[in-house]
Amino acid sequence: MGNRYFITFTLVFFFCLAGLSHSAEAKTPTTSPVTFGQAKALFDQGAYSQASSQFFKLFKQDPENQEINFYLGRAAFESDDFETAVMAFERVLIVDPKAVQAKLELAKSFYRLGAKPTAIHYFRELLDSDLPEEVRSSIKTILNSENGGDK
Repeated sequence: MGNRYFITFTLVFFFCLAGLSHSAEAKTPTTSPVTFGQAKALFDQGAYSQASSQFFKLFKQDPENQEINFYLGRAAFESDDFETAVMAFERVLIVDPKAVQAKLELAKSFYRLGAKPTAIHYFRELLDSDLPEEVRSSIKTILNSENGGDK
């Protein structure tokens, strides 16, 4: 008799548990998936914090996507989240070490983070790249102001 009671109790318990989890799932609102276009539109509108959040969701879905990582880094940079920006730009450079724009953004992120020796290293590397003259001039100004000198 005791064994039958235990089995009945266990079955009722599990059915109740299954019903509770089902009703909890039914009450959970579903969110529509984020698209790159939506995140980019937020970025273009200057809603950098929101864009960063959306690009991070996209990153979790596709961590190797260079474009997602680049815009995650840009949005994070504009939101003063320089650590996230550094990690995003480094991921771009892992896939494409010659990605000049990502290297420039990485250097700027390290600079704003206060890691000036690392930033200077990247700025100096960039001077060997094909850069617009105004960018080259800005880099030289930063290097000179940090007593890093000109190449």
